[in-house]
Amino acid sequence: MVWVDRWAVASAFSSTLLLPQALQKGLAALGDEFPAEGVFANTFVAETSEVWFLAHATRRDARELSDVAAVPAGVRPLPATHPDGVTVVEDIAQDPFTRTAAGKVIAGIRSFILISLQIEERHLGVVCFYSTRPGAFHDREARAVSWLRTLLSLQVGFALGIRLDRRSRRIESINRELMQTLALAKSSPLAELVRRSPSMRMLAPLIKQAAGYPVPVLITGESGTGKEVLATAIHNMSSRAMRPFVRVNCAAIPEALIEAELFGYEAGAFTDARRMRRGLFEEADGGTIFLDEIGELPLAMQGKLLHVLQNQAIRRVGGTVEIPINVRIISATNRSLSELVDKKLFRLDLYYRLNVLRLHIPPLRERPEDLEPLIALFAQEVKERFHVPLPENFVPALLADARAWRWPGNVRELRNAVIRSGLSAQGSAHGVRLVLDDGSQGAAPDAAAGAARIKAAPPAPEGEAQAQAQARPPAASCLEAVDFETMQRQYFSRLLDLTEGRISGAHGAARLAGMNPNTMRSRLIKLGLLGEARQPAAPGPGCGRHE
Repeated sequence: MVWVDRWAVASAFSSTLLLPQALQKGLAALGDEFPAEGVFANTFVAETSEVWFLAHATRRDARELSDVAAVPAGVRPLPATHPDGVTVVEDIAQDPFTRTAAGKVIAGIRSFILISLQIEERHLGVVCFYSTRPGAFHDREARAVSWLRTLLSLQVGFALGIRLDRRSRRIESINRELMQTLALAKSSPLAELVRRSPSMRMLAPLIKQAAGYPVPVLITGESGTGKEVLATAIHNMSSRAMRPFVRVNCAAIPEALIEAELFGYEAGAFTDARRMRRGLFEEADGGTIFLDEIGELPLAMQGKLLHVLQNQAIRRVGGTVEIPINVRIISATNRSLSELVDKKLFRLDLYYRLNVLRLHIPPLRERPEDLEPLIALFAQEVKERFHVPLPENFVPALLADARAWRWPGNVRELRNAVIRSGLSAQGSAHGVRLVLDDGSQGAAPDAAAGAARIKAAPPAPEGEAQAQAQARPPAASCLEAVDFETMQRQYFSRLLDLTEGRISGAHGAARLAGMNPNTMRSRLIKLGLLGEARQPAAPGPGCGRHE
């Protein structure tokens, strides 16, 4: 191999401490007659049976690698074919170790020369010159690079030291973040709610079961019922508590970006992909990923998620390598997945994969026993977060109003209402009242606001009014016989009768009730009054109509 200028080659390999650039410059110095198309460096971690890739260079490109490839137990590197630690392989099929490890990271390798690196009898890894042609290397090529062993050992040892230092600092950072997260979770009012709320105590056996086994969990319930809180509790109670808990809102990520967000992408995968980026699944490796609003996941992504569940591996966008992961999946939805399956909007096979263990959180209107501890928890948050002094009767006063409301927004709506009520309680001359999302106060704000306007309606004929007055029972019996929802329905139905079904405008029902028209429409939809043919409002049980 007379073409090799050892001085020029040694100078090239030692011209920089950046391993990718050193490999590229050294490959170029070996000349075009040297049949290698590329060169890479890696190290084998025997304790975990993993190969850490450090750098890869061709004659046109050089880049640092951070890939880790797992090698099955029992598969070991080939012994050196030369006494100076050099191994020549004519076809990669002859070396299961390199085929398993390098084949996941660098495509097209057929033949290669491996230089085993060591310093003071400590194995550091290998540098591999490779070709996409079989049988490209022989003993003469091995002799041409074997003398580089010490120089390459120093270069790879320096790069490995940097990698280990980065890894150590990253682990320390992750540990600090996890400890902070766990400390916050233990003191968080919502986490405490999972432990002491009466309704959540009923789910305690299922929560313990979900935490004890790393199977997929599907959490169902209306929006705002606390599905993320429950998922966090399951993670914190599991053996993965010291590993990442990654939250993903499937409805909040644009469909064009969701694959790159979940699985990451390789450099050059699309226009703005200047460097490789790990996805959320890789960030959650060893821990838990929480897929909220799973019913909103596009069908194309459902197939890719099914592949992840089946194979415990992901493939980055633009990549060709399957990357093994160890992630526990907890998903949540406020929709009926079985109905979506019937409508061909959700894959049946994915539904069965996700629905291994199912937890259902009832809506807040079915959990009246939770109102008092929830209000107390959120009242404490108001005092600590906003430094607002609350009156002693704050919780009992809000509880009386809260029990009369159906809470369509569930716990999230209640929390916001308590915060608004706490901020409004300062300096209020009207006492403590529950402030709802439309700014109205009390359990039946709309009825109170519009009562005077209804009295201004045209009076009934005197004889009819007397007959109605005689038939009308005392007000106390009305309150005992009619629940709050029925009272609302009667009130709004009467408003619509008076305005002939008009909601907005100068003579509309919203104007009479003192409400925003959009707020009234929303209320009418919830009560089942919007869109129905207008009929005279029927008297409630034991109560006459308010003419």
